[in-house]
Amino acid sequence: MASVTAKLVLTSPNVTTDDLSVTVENLLTVGVGGISTIDLTTAVNTGTARVVAVAANYTAPAYVYMRNKETGGVTINVEIPDGTGIAQLKAGEWMWIPWTGNGDIAVFASQANATLEWGIFTS
Repeated sequence: MASVTAKLVLTSPNVTTDDLSVTVENLLTVGVGGISTIDLTTAVNTGTARVVAVAANYTAPAYVYMRNKETGGVTINVEIPDGTGIAQLKAGEWMWIPWTGNGDIAVFASQANATLEWGIFTS
């Protein structure tokens, strides 16, 4: 089995009355995974959302990474099969979520030809 380290660091000198300094790290044992980029050429609204993670292809636990590689005002929306939005990534933003694999994950952008970097790591 392979491993992936997920690490999140939050720091700020002024978001609260005390300095904020939190580091969370998790070593995950995975069997398969990887990261790639896709062009959301025609996925520009919820009706044309592109399925990037087909639940039937993965076993839980799985971990999903997504990053909006665009700049400016381009957003990428992440939704589940019934059209419910679970995230909106502004330009440069990213997310890392544990995924049960109970439903597909689809994405669409606010403009044509937006680029999404994404990956799944699973046992």
